[in-house]
Amino acid sequence: MKKYIYITLLTCGGLFSGCQPNLDLGNPNALTTSTYYKTADELIGGVNGAYNIMQRTGGWGMDMPYMLNAKGDDYTFTFKASAGFKDVTSLCSYTIMADNGFSHDSYLAWYVQEYACNLILEKIDQATMVNNDTLKNRLRGEAYFLRGLTHFYLTACFGEEIPYKDHTPKTNEDFYPSPLPKGQMYQKIVDDFVRAIKLLPLRSDMYKDPTNIGRATQGSARAFLAKTYLMKPILQQGSLADWVSAAAQLDTLINSNQYSLTQNFRDNHTETNENNQESVFEVQFYNNLNGSLNNSVNEDFILSWGQSDQSTWRQINIGMMDASGTNSTWWNMSPTPRAVNEFERADNTNPASSIIDPRYSMSIWGPGGASFDVRADAASRWRPYEQIVPVSSPNYGIYLGTRKFCADKASADPGYGDGINDRLIRYSDVLLMYAECLVELNRPNEAIPFIDQVRSRANNQLTLTTPADNFLFYAKAPGTLPTVENLIIAAPTINGTQINTLRRAIKHERYVELFSEGWHYFDLLRWYYNPNDPDASTTLDVLINKGKAENNTFSFNLAKDEYLPIPATELQRNKNMHGNSAN
Repeated sequence: MKKYIYITLLTCGGLFSGCQPNLDLGNPNALTTSTYYKTADELIGGVNGAYNIMQRTGGWGMDMPYMLNAKGDDYTFTFKASAGFKDVTSLCSYTIMADNGFSHDSYLAWYVQEYACNLILEKIDQATMVNNDTLKNRLRGEAYFLRGLTHFYLTACFGEEIPYKDHTPKTNEDFYPSPLPKGQMYQKIVDDFVRAIKLLPLRSDMYKDPTNIGRATQGSARAFLAKTYLMKPILQQGSLADWVSAAAQLDTLINSNQYSLTQNFRDNHTETNENNQESVFEVQFYNNLNGSLNNSVNEDFILSWGQSDQSTWRQINIGMMDASGTNSTWWNMSPTPRAVNEFERADNTNPASSIIDPRYSMSIWGPGGASFDVRADAASRWRPYEQIVPVSSPNYGIYLGTRKFCADKASADPGYGDGINDRLIRYSDVLLMYAECLVELNRPNEAIPFIDQVRSRANNQLTLTTPADNFLFYAKAPGTLPTVENLIIAAPTINGTQINTLRRAIKHERYVELFSEGWHYFDLLRWYYNPNDPDASTTLDVLINKGKAENNTFSFNLAKDEYLPIPATELQRNKNMHGNSAN
């Protein structure tokens, strides 16, 4: 599936809510939605079209990693972003305007995905000549899952007062939907994931056909449903997280025996071993150097929407800084020193002490970590961080790179990046969510083994090394991270917080395990909205003080900065739409 299923015909009948197609420009000989979707293969292709949107520039091809990670305390903008890519700067610094390119493109892409899901759901119902009900129900399940995913991310990013459509446009007014009233979107997200769970097969059944590897499964929908229950305070303002419902879904998922942790943490962020036993759902990428990205997005792009490259720009945009030695304008976002400091050390009271968590060198390019091949051609030139940013440099430990989901060498492709799949939810996230639920349900002793599974795996000796890390400690022997019980007994102070309770240990573990996977910012919001958390009132201090830590003047203001502003283009085109608190 990785290389093939996400390319298909997709006829879009409306992109931004208030954008109507020019119906006078149709080619009478071209395939249309009325002549296509008649066979089983064409129905499969229609569902593939919905998957395809996530690979686009507005999806994980470029924009979504910024949309989900930039606002947290684990990333900041670089001087290169300040000089040439200020949309990144504004995301990191909470100065986001309604014309921000990332939020515009992502908002647009998600509504295209909504349309694609609604279109194929209608076409499945109309395909009376396809008699394979098992296939049709599975495809319905995939479409419901992808539609639920669409509204999950839209709501998490833009708030709950946004348009919602469960059908393709039929009337002129359908192109100008009003935002849903508060309190309604959350249930629609839940409903779609519940529908998907009922229709989708288990992973073991779906993957019996190798061409289906990477498709959404029952476990994918169950994991995102659990995530939805935990994020209810964000998805439905004024609500509390539904710990009971989340725990029930996670318990079922864990006991399904469909998933397990990989031997090596690094296997979850490279192009080898994708769609492995730990992957609950991932966005598929293929490094197609001869493809066409169609990076520009404008009101006329409908004509070329069907062409799609399957590479991701992440390696160039968020990867190693200037590793090629050129004057590239890339490297727009950098891990913060705070992110580095979260990884445990041999002596946590001494910032200069050696980091003992192998996940540091597998996630971040920084002092004492992995090497990088600065040559984009066949000849290798591996360099440790200290040879790229010397210890004598004032930027040592400040200029940092991202290794997770990035290639270990400079790209030979001048325009695009790599083919590494984005793992949206991994089994380790499931285990940590379940542990968190158990703590909230006053079952802390039951939570400990699930946290220790994740910590124990982090200690595994790397079995397949490369010049990037074959000299590091975890390539020579197992790691020495203590169990979560011993961590709490030692009660180290990490980033100003003493890890002396199970609740704080889970927060710490989520930070280091899931760094750069799009969840930390939302975790901070969840914990702030949790009345059971004794640290709730100070949880957002790391965002409020983010600018101060970087000697900047910006500061996070929850009332204005929790969500992204509704894009200006939507407000201009949709007469029934209004802005949100960020506009």
